[in-house]
Amino acid sequence: MRHNKKTNSKSGFTLVELAIVLVIIGLIIGGVLVGQDMIKSAEIRATIAQYEKYNTAVNAFRDKFGGFPGDLRNATNFGFNARASATGGATTGDGNGLVEDCATGSGGMLLGCETAAYFEDLSIANMIEDSATMGTDLDDTNHAGGVAVVDLLPEAKFGGGSVWQVYNTQGRNWFHLGGVDISGAGPTVTDTISPIDAFNVDNKVDDGEADSGVVIAVSARGTSDTVVAGAAGDCKSAAAVYNTDEDNAGESITPSCQLMLRMN
Repeated sequence: MRHNKKTNSKSGFTLVELAIVLVIIGLIIGGVLVGQDMIKSAEIRATIAQYEKYNTAVNAFRDKFGGFPGDLRNATNFGFNARASATGGATTGDGNGLVEDCATGSGGMLLGCETAAYFEDLSIANMIEDSATMGTDLDDTNHAGGVAVVDLLPEAKFGGGSVWQVYNTQGRNWFHLGGVDISGAGPTVTDTISPIDAFNVDNKVDDGEADSGVVIAVSARGTSDTVVAGAAGDCKSAAAVYNTDEDNAGESITPSCQLMLRMN
């Protein structure tokens, strides 16, 4: 007598097959992470290239027109928008070599008049490709809120809401990288750069130290960042040291920094 034996056609994955699948998943995840690092590195290099480009443009502008953008005397003679008289006796376009705001005694770090016309002048001179047309609402007076100035300032290539601004402090002109908040009476700057990104910019351009050289970590326009606790949300972990410890609450990637970069 013949007996028919039923065989089970269902079979599961072997350990070898599962191991191969896990290896493939690991490779995909690793590739994604490496890709993200490469993108971030490219963004940082592009931001540094912007800084170098703006410095080159400023020097070319000074050679051609005899003054700084925004601060230029007799601007209309060269086809730029008129410099407006400002409050407190200050005059936009006084040619003193410092890019200033509209009010005397303000420290020169507000957004308006010369600091507002800076990128507009470079754009009109075709020395940067960024389109920046400020108009009379920002050329004539310090910004008082309500105007989306973030749309009128060049965006930093590493994104995150960072824009390029200018002002003077310590007797020199500086670029500033950070966000702009227009919700209050006037625009305030905000933290948009992570400590690891701030360190990488500083290290590639300067000395990698947060409170010295041509790149300085700041908490406001012209104000060096003094927080050194090293907790999540702090830009610095110690004096002159960026908070880049990835194992300590992940603070290295928390947007907690702004940068001040010296203008040539």
